[in-house]
Amino acid sequence: MTYILSDIHGCYKEYLELLKIIDFSGDDTMYILGDVVDRGEEPVKCLLDIIAAPNIHMILGNHEDMLLDALATGDFEHWFRNGGAVTLEQLLGCTGEQRGEILTYLTSLPYNYTITVGDRKFVLVHAGLYIPERNNKKASPSTAEVLSRQSEEDMLWIRDEFFKFRALSTSTVIFGHTPTAYFEKTKVKKWGIWYDKKFNDKICIDGGCVFGGRLNCLRLDDMEEFFVESFSK
Repeated sequence: MTYILSDIHGCYKEYLELLKIIDFSGDDTMYILGDVVDRGEEPVKCLLDIIAAPNIHMILGNHEDMLLDALATGDFEHWFRNGGAVTLEQLLGCTGEQRGEILTYLTSLPYNYTITVGDRKFVLVHAGLYIPERNNKKASPSTAEVLSRQSEEDMLWIRDEFFKFRALSTSTVIFGHTPTAYFEKTKVKKWGIWYDKKFNDKICIDGGCVFGGRLNCLRLDDMEEFFVESFSK
C-alpha cells in the first residue's frame, strides 16, 4: 500500500500512533511531503526514524530548506522566527555521526515525486506548483513540462497562486504546507484532508497537527483517509 503524510513538525508521538493505525509494514511505501522539523517537541526523533526506514521517502519542505540555509550561512533569524530553535537544540544534542547522517539525508531530498498508483497519476510536492497557463481553460501543458519549469521557491512556499487555479490535466497534485483549516472558513476549524472540488486536480493533507489539529494520512490505493488528533489539545 502507498501512503502520504505531510507536515509532521516534530509531532513524534502522533506520527508513531498513525503508523500503528495504518499497520505500516515493510511491504508498504510512505511518502512524506516535507516539514518534518521545527515547532513541535521531537523533530530530530522524527527525522532519525524516517532516515532509518528504507520504504519511507521524503520531499524537501520549506522548514528543512530553512534549516540547511541557516547552517550554511550562519544566519539563523528567519529559521528561528519559524520555529527552528527546537530543531537546532536537538541537533546539537546528537552525536557528530547522527548530525552528519541527518544533513547528508536532507541535502539529498528531491522537491517532488511523480508516481502512479493503480490507474491514477500523482505529483507529490510540499507547497504546490506555479503554472503560468493556470487561467487557460484548455488543456494544460504536460506534467513533465510543468515540473521542468518549477522554481525551488514555488515548490517550497507557494500558496494562493497555486491552489486557487487549475493545476494539471492528467495528474492530481498532493501537497501540504498550508493547513487545511485555511480552506474551510468556519468558526470551528476543520483539519481534515481538503479536496479541490472546483478543479478536481489537487489534494491538501496538512492537518495542522502542531497547531492542535490532526496528522492526516491518505492511502492512494483506495483513497482511504486516516488521522490522529493532536495530543497537545
